[in-house]
Formats: sequence, structure tokens, C-alpha cells
Amino acid sequence: MIPTGKFQHCFHHKPGQERMVDSEMLKKRLFSLFSLLLCASLTAGLAGCASGPAASSSEESAATPASSAASSAAPSQQEADPSALPLVTEPTTLTYFHYLDGKVSASMSSHDEIGCYQEMEKRTGVHIEWLHPPVGQETEQFNLMIASQDLPDMIFWNKWKNVAGGVYGMIENEIILPLNELAEKNAPDYLEVIGRNDTISRQARLDDGTIFCFMQIDSEGHRANAGGIQLREDWLEKLNLSIPNNIDEFEQVLTAFKTQDPNGNGQADELPWAGTIAELRNLTSVYGVYYGMTVQDGKVVYGPATPAYKDYLARMSSWYAQGLIDPEYVVTDDTSKKAKVTGDLAGAYWGILSADLGTYMQAKADDPSFKLNGIPYLESADGSGKRYVKLRDYCGGSGTAVTTACKDPELATRWLNYAYSEEGHMLMVFGIEGESYEMVNDFPTMTETIMHNPDGLAFAQALARYACGSMSGAFEKDQRHFEQAISAVPEQIECLHRWQEGNVSTDIFLPPITMTADESSTYASIMTEVTAYADEMHDKFIMGKEPLDNFDSYVEAIGRLGIDQAIAAQQAAYDRYMQA
Repeated sequence: MIPTGKFQHCFHHKPGQERMVDSEMLKKRLFSLFSLLLCASLTAGLAGCASGPAASSSEESAATPASSAASSAAPSQQEADPSALPLVTEPTTLTYFHYLDGKVSASMSSHDEIGCYQEMEKRTGVHIEWLHPPVGQETEQFNLMIASQDLPDMIFWNKWKNVAGGVYGMIENEIILPLNELAEKNAPDYLEVIGRNDTISRQARLDDGTIFCFMQIDSEGHRANAGGIQLREDWLEKLNLSIPNNIDEFEQVLTAFKTQDPNGNGQADELPWAGTIAELRNLTSVYGVYYGMTVQDGKVVYGPATPAYKDYLARMSSWYAQGLIDPEYVVTDDTSKKAKVTGDLAGAYWGILSADLGTYMQAKADDPSFKLNGIPYLESADGSGKRYVKLRDYCGGSGTAVTTACKDPELATRWLNYAYSEEGHMLMVFGIEGESYEMVNDFPTMTETIMHNPDGLAFAQALARYACGSMSGAFEKDQRHFEQAISAVPEQIECLHRWQEGNVSTDIFLPPITMTADESSTYASIMTEVTAYADEMHDKFIMGKEPLDNFDSYVEAIGRLGIDQAIAAQQAAYDRYMQA
């Protein structure tokens, strides 16, 4: 929970720079996969691997006025060299709102327990008071914090481009600080990173050039580390089925999973398609639309109000009636999904490489008959031959902002900058040398503790005890981490290859646009109601509670809610982005 007292602490972070690995030794070690990734990444629209917010309430400590005053009185940065360690001459506490990643909560209750942050405190002299919102209440707590302006020193958020009022509004309403001048003085590493090429530079700033946070910056591999359809390949083999290429062939596979008892227990208990509501909605891309604002021939449209979306609903409604979709999909979360997959019930689902496929395979390591793999993105039903999928942006909107409540913003930016320095980068991504990794021929090689964890933790979960390389955060991802993350389970590499197959396209997805404060305000006020209504009707149509004959009435209702104004706001921002 958010402490009731106004926070008076701030913390510092160094600017990030992407590591351009150019040694011959490293080149020899990189899988042949990466040559494919580097060539395909501009066209392969693959989503990233980071998992959604998961939080813990066990570290909900309240900041008292006394503790705030003590922190604000702590010494500031050393003026001569903003990068000199330690950053302060006396221990200093900074407050940091940050959701707790599910890979951390698998074995810990706070970022305090992660090795890299413990070591960072020793090096910088800065102690972080972590404010982790309770599980499932991340957005609610974020909005409450912003509305009350009861702010910590720093806020990490993974949806900055979607905040109410937009980022410009957050600055104009004095919630977060513009960081250009602070970065120029205190964050040379971060400026070097975001200045590496025009694409990163544009994505790390607002339209007017404002730097508003220290962004998570993804490597080529992490950008292409997509989510997609995964299934029980051993079931395919058992039933003599071919890998499906389009939605009709995929339906045939699901039907076989439903009717031919692939788990061999003599019961009709298989769940051909399992997973969450959000994962089911990813299948809208098979029909050439996105569940949200989408692009068609350079024009922004609202996907859930298009004829193509009606075709998607018709197919999903048919699947639900046939029992091809898990009847509990509306209440399924990551935990119950894992139980169904590893419990030999789920046949197919939408998943990502490490957090899903890798985790499930490692959980079933003692069952040699259990095998998961991905299938190529299904060809679009629009007849274009394209396979639509979203590629992660270099800077997708995740990052850490410094708030106006921070009493020492210069220290905050210096602390943040450290994670982007060479030393800080290695600590954040790979953890503790000699424990989580060893340098072998100039290559940071994960130890057996990470690759084959004695406690049975998957790669990402084991690394989370030492470093943030497999998580979201204000730092730069590393290609060398990606290589090892996907090698933990051989099927992950094959899965990624399959997701690269065919005419992969990002055409229907918006780039990381930024709306003005007025546009954001208009958009948010309209889309709150539109999204709630579309979400409700999505499940009613699929479950047969609302006949599809009423689809036109549904579209008219969305029109009355003001969707055209929301589209206009997005179109204006899209046009600015494309003309920049």
C-alpha cells in the first residue's frame, strides 16, 4: 500500500547505453539465431517477453514525517564527478514505487532481496525503500497515488504513454519532472544510449524532445522475443497432426485435442485452448485488427468496432460453443494457466518464450513425454498472406520518472544513471560475478545456479534472485543475456525460429505515439467507457449471451460514446510520429 505521508526522498540512476558487443570471441559464441534476428527485427512484429505486473504487499512500510525529514537532510551528490562512488557521504534513503515482477515473487517478497540492488546500495550509499503495490492492485494504487499527489521520489511504470492526461499532463500538473537539464548534468551514460540512433532517440522522448523518464531499452533479441501460440507438440505427434498454418487448420488441431483424448486418461477433460482473456484477444490479429486502436492503410481505427472483429467474434463464439475454449477463460490468471498446462489439461495457449514455455518445460523436466513448442503465426484471414504480430519497441513506455516530491532530483538522476554505466549494467543484467555469472573468454556466462537451479526455479526466476535481466526495469537489456535465456530450454530456440517464419508484418500496430495533454484527456475520458463496454460485450458475444446479430447495435453504441473523437486524438499523434 502507498504510505500516507508525503515522501521526501529521491534516488539517482545513471543513463543507459546499449552494449554493442563487437569482440570476435563473443561473435563466435552467439547462436546463428541472432544473425536472423538482426536481419528480421525490423520486419518481424514480435512481442516481448516481459511478464505483466505481479506485486507483493509484504513490504508495505509507511514513511513517517520523521523518516522523510531525515532523508531530505542527507548529503547530496559529489559535485566534481556525478559518477563518483559512493554517490553520498552518508547513507541516504530514497523511496521508489515499483510493482513486483512475478519472477521475483516466486521466491522473494521485495526488491530488497535481489542481489543487484543489495550490491548497488553498498556501492552508491543509497538505500531504497521499495513501495510494492499489492498483487492485482498495481493500476489502482498507481492512479490513487497520482490523484492524491502523495508521491515517492521515483516511480517505475510500464504504461507511461497511457496514463490519464498523458505524460505532458503529468509534467504540466507537476507530478513528474522534465529531465533534460538534470540528465545533461548528471546522466551522461543514459544520454549516450538514447542518442545511439534516431529511432531510440525519438522513442525515448516526447514529441517536443522532452526526456520524462529513464526508459527500459530493449536489445534486438528482446525486441524479437515474441509471444505467440504454443501447444503440446507431443499431442500433435501422438495424433499424427501437422503444424497448423492458418486459422482453419488450427481449429482442426483444437478439435482433435478435444475429441481424441491426447492426454490418455480416458476422460474428455482436455482444454484445447487455455489462457487469459487478454491472450485470447491476441487472436484478433489473425483477422487483421488489434484489440484496441489499430492502423489500416495509414488510418487509425478502433479494432473492436470493425467488420474484421466481428469475424473474430464469430469464430471464437463457435469455438466456445464446441468446448474448444476453456470455459473458465474469464477468470484464468497466470497461476491457474500454469496449473492447466503442467497438469496435462491445456492443449494450446498464447505464451512467451521464457516465462511460459521455458518455465513449463522446466517444471515438467521429470516427464520426458511432455513437450511444448510454438507454431508460426497464423496467416491472416484477410487473404494478404501476412502474419500480423507486434514487435517490441526499443523504448516501449516502461521506465522510471523522478517526481516533483523529490527533494534532491540531482541525486535521483545520478542513482538512476548508474544502471546504464558499464559497471551498473553488468550488475543489473547479470547480477553478482562469481554467483550468478562468471566471465569466460570475455563473455558473461550464467552459472549452474541460474541455468540448472538446484531449487527447481526456471531460468528467469533463478536470475531474479540476483539481477533484473529477465524483468522490466529502468536499465538496458543485453543480447548476451537473451542468448542464454532462450538456451535454457532447447524448444525455446526452435519456437523463436518458428515465430520468424513467413511474411511477418507489423502493419496493423501503432508505433509508440505520444498524445498532448488535451488529446490524452479527451482520449482517456472517452476510452474508459468504450473499453469497459467493449470488454463486457467481447465475452457476451463469445459466450452466446449476446447474439452476433446485435453487432451493428454494439458498434452504434460505441459511436455514441465518442469513439470518433478518441480516434482523432490518436490519428493526430500518429501523424506527428510519422512526420518526425
